[in-house]
Amino acid sequence: MNQDILHAHTSRGDFTAGQLDALEVSLLPDQSYLVMVNNKPIIVRIESCGSDLRNFTVRVGRDKVEVGLVREIDQLVQSMGFNKSVRHWVETLRAPMPGMVKQVLVQEGEEVPAGHPLIVLEAMKMENVIRSPQAGKIKKTEVKPHQTVEKGQALILFWDQA
Repeated sequence: MNQDILHAHTSRGDFTAGQLDALEVSLLPDQSYLVMVNNKPIIVRIESCGSDLRNFTVRVGRDKVEVGLVREIDQLVQSMGFNKSVRHWVETLRAPMPGMVKQVLVQEGEEVPAGHPLIVLEAMKMENVIRSPQAGKIKKTEVKPHQTVEKGQALILFWDQA
């Protein structure tokens, strides 16, 4: 087992580094794994893997099991508080670049989810879709189609976070 792994959290329980080291794991021809646990064979298939390569969904028989591997560096980052993502409420969405507003895709009073397209801005002959940085309610649209905007100019105002 990888020496960096301190323990594994699963939806079926936790495993220490010593318990993980005691597992015998073999890759099978069909890309599943044979895991020997206390001399009992278990077939495990990885269904999905997180982009961090430490969080997995695996299938054990008919059951899905969530697995998260914890390294020493992960514990250090968590203890220092750096693992918490801080999101600030955006009251005013501003133009990321100068350009011309091609379309305003929302109306005042409209509720939008995070990532929802708000404005199409043409800059350097390319159309850029400006998306909502958060779920929220549109308070006011500050621009209209065919309007030229400068970098940093207000485009959309959001109601205060409830």
